[in-house]
Amino acid sequence: SMARQRLFMLSSINLGSAWWGMDIGGFHSGTPSAENYYRWIQFGAFVPVFRVHGEFNQEREPWNYGALAEQIATKYIRMRYELIPYINNAAWENHLNGTPLVKPFVMVYPDDPLSRQYYDGFFFGNDIIVYPVVVESALQKQIYIPEGTWIDYFNGKKYYGPANYNYLLSNHD
Repeated sequence: SMARQRLFMLSSINLGSAWWGMDIGGFHSGTPSAENYYRWIQFGAFVPVFRVHGEFNQEREPWNYGALAEQIATKYIRMRYELIPYINNAAWENHLNGTPLVKPFVMVYPDDPLSRQYYDGFFFGNDIIVYPVVVESALQKQIYIPEGTWIDYFNGKKYYGPANYNYLLSNHD
């Protein structure tokens, strides 16, 4: 269910629903595994509406998924809070001219034919590219970087686009 949310989000945003959100942790899908939970939190920290939600009596608090999941969830919840000024600026831009906080690559690079092929990554604001990890036990992820020079937030490595990269995952990032 989490993997499908990327396409639902970008489709909704393309249709004008800029403040999209999802039920982080799943709503009808029972209890996620610890990894699925923290991957969902990581993804959710970079969507317009960040909320953890489930059906009646489903536990969705980070401490219910073990120490590692709680640690990772805490890191990304704090990251989201640190981004509030960035998000507020994007909200103001949305108010003024309708530009959404989250944008598919094709919205930012309409002349790049490869930008039309990718929906597993997206822009969060104008300066952050996000690729949620939606496969359990993933050790790497294929990513597309659009035109320009991009710096990895987690390790400082530079990526030059347009190009495809095999991104190695580490430390649950």
